[in-house]
Amino acid sequence: MDGHLSGVGLWAILLGLALTSSVLAAVVGKLLDRGSSQLDRLREGYAEAAKALAAWDNFPYRVERRIDDHPETRRALSELGSDITERLAYYSGWVSADSPAMGEFYMRLVQRLRVEVAPHARFAWNQPPRLSASDMNIRKEFTVSVTQGTSGWAYVQVFSAGFRYRFGWRRYLLPTPLLRYFLAKKEVPGARRAGAARDEDGDVAAPVQKADAGGA
Repeated sequence: MDGHLSGVGLWAILLGLALTSSVLAAVVGKLLDRGSSQLDRLREGYAEAAKALAAWDNFPYRVERRIDDHPETRRALSELGSDITERLAYYSGWVSADSPAMGEFYMRLVQRLRVEVAPHARFAWNQPPRLSASDMNIRKEFTVSVTQGTSGWAYVQVFSAGFRYRFGWRRYLLPTPLLRYFLAKKEVPGARRAGAARDEDGDVAAPVQKADAGGA
């Protein structure tokens, strides 16, 4: 009788262990799936933040390559510029929510990129529309204007190099003060600093008022 009870007890213990293992495996699986989904969202969010930087850098080229100065065209370009600035504002908040230090880093890049883009956008709005396929080539004058500053691609590269600290072991083990230290060392070569030029003021998404064409 005692042997029978011992056998039953053993089976009960083994069954309990099996059930516990199944529950633990299910919990671990859920956590891994959730971690993978979170990682995918982080990657997508940081990629979109980088794309917003690239879109703002590309905005003057879109303006310079417009095919006419009709109110509809000017309005569409103005709306495009406004949409990009809204995306920059949104991802400034998104990055800050993930990491205050990364948010400061991103906003610093946005501010300096605005200083770079503003004079190029104003120059582009003052150029005549493109009337032929050959006109779609970037004019020499515009190229000279752009090369006086820093390419927006450099901002994307610097940001991409910075947000790698938000993945892998660095996300969990790198303290915020050390993260700020590393990010402070990542500068865009040749970038104009905010305040070095006054062109960052004003709405560069809208066309400059001209005698022959009003603003959108």
